[in-house]
Formats: sequence, structure tokens, C-alpha cells
Amino acid sequence: MRLNCMESNKINALKKSNQISHQLTKEAIQDALFLLMSKKRFQDINVTEIINKSGVSRSAFYKNYKSKEEIIEDRLNQLLTDGIQILNYSNSLKDKAAFIYYIVSQNKDKFKLLLDSGLEEELLKRANSITITENMSFHQKMYTLLWNGAIYNFFIEWIRYDEFGTLEELMEFCDYVSQIVALPDVI
Repeated sequence: MRLNCMESNKINALKKSNQISHQLTKEAIQDALFLLMSKKRFQDINVTEIINKSGVSRSAFYKNYKSKEEIIEDRLNQLLTDGIQILNYSNSLKDKAAFIYYIVSQNKDKFKLLLDSGLEEELLKRANSITITENMSFHQKMYTLLWNGAIYNFFIEWIRYDEFGTLEELMEFCDYVSQIVALPDVI
């Protein structure tokens, strides 16, 4: 029995090690793509360049991703899914805006690279796919699409033109918006 317990601990430690290794490989691939995107457009980058820059083998690349597009999808899912889950804890426009402000400001360079590579539509599609659920009514879906578009345009302008105020100015704007627009509990 004691041997089985020790074997079980070793197996669990190996599984944990493999998970960490898998995550590090994915991060190396993602980082390599974004480094390459800082020098050239996404469309001009090939998988061999990503492999060479990341230092992973071709088989490791294809164990994690089918294409360079899938790397972008994965990174966007990470950024947006984490954000959306946290946003769902509050119905306050100010809380949501503050959190989005934080996420975008922490990842502004990556978002800018996506925009510069012509992938801005992918940001909105990804946000819509994460925030729209099957159990929403038609009105809830339309309302969510409306706010996704507004938030998207607001932050795209900030990222693209670096014309964005402070968090305090954003909070003042949210106060203004909440006074002129009735916000139901579906956002």
C-alpha cells in the first residue's frame, strides 16, 4: 500500500511537471509570435519563423497549435475570458470599465500589435463569442452586442491613437453615461 502511495505521488508530480512544461511551451510560442509581430505584419510571418524564435521543436509547436492563427485565438481567449469572468461579478458600469481599463493598459502593446497586423475584427468577434450565451434572450443579446461594440470602439481608439485619459476621467465618463442611459442588469 505504501508503495502505491509513493507511485501515485510520483505520477502526480510528473503530471504537474508536464502541465507546467506544456504551459511554458505555449507561452514561448505566443511570445515569439508577438516579438515577430513587432517587426513585421502577422500575415508575413510563417510558422518556421515562430518555431525558430521560440526555440521549440516543430512537433512541440504542432502539439500546441494547428496554425499561427490559433496562437492569436488562444492569446485573445486568455485575455478576454479572464476579463469577462471577472466582469460578470459586477453589474456596475464603473467596475466593468475600470477592469477593462486595467486589462487593456496591462496588455496595450499586444493589443496594438494585433491592430497593426489588421486583426482588430478578431478582437470584437472573440469578445462577442465569449459574452453572448445561448440562454440570453434576443434583447439581452442585442444589448450585449451594443455595449461590446461601444467598449470595443472606445478602447480601439485608445490603443491605436494613444488618446485616452486617466482612470479617474474614465470613471467620470461612466457616471455621465449612467445618468443618460438606463443600464439594465444584462451587461
